[in-house]
Amino acid sequence: MKLLRLKRASNPLGGGAVLLLANLALPGGGGADTARACTAGTFWEEMSQACVAPEKSRLTDAQLLVVAREFAHSGAYADAVAVLGAVSDQQDGPVLAILAFAHWGLGDVKKSNAYFTDALARDPDNLLARSYLGQVYVSEGKISLASAQLSEIRARGGRQSLAEFTLRQAIETRSGYSY
Repeated sequence: MKLLRLKRASNPLGGGAVLLLANLALPGGGGADTARACTAGTFWEEMSQACVAPEKSRLTDAQLLVVAREFAHSGAYADAVAVLGAVSDQQDGPVLAILAFAHWGLGDVKKSNAYFTDALARDPDNLLARSYLGQVYVSEGKISLASAQLSEIRARGGRQSLAEFTLRQAIETRSGYSY
């Protein structure tokens, strides 16, 4: 399975930025061999062979989560939120974690904190939410709070997980983890 790779670029046809998607391959589908250009708010869907809006996608919730996470990690926070809007279970732990991270990236700290609080109240073992929250703390210079989240991740079985690695790297470098 190939990974979705996202990159913002200038639109050679005018009209602002486009999102270049290379090799969007999700379980059960082969990846494209060349990059695809989609406008903001859409993504390349291999099975449709087209750029699609999240609400028109035929992807499963799990596949939409992969797309949303990749958007968020690439800094396309509004696109991540839009994709998550198409997921059927809006109270799912990973959905809440990515929404929290994306709203923080959009500068809506109040909404971000509400999603983090909800995610961890519903599932204190939500390692993704803990890692993202810790990274937010690092970006705010609150290293002791970030370290507390790292300790929680480890105590909750997250040793050697991606959640632990990304937060540990953010703490060590004193900057958010670069996906």
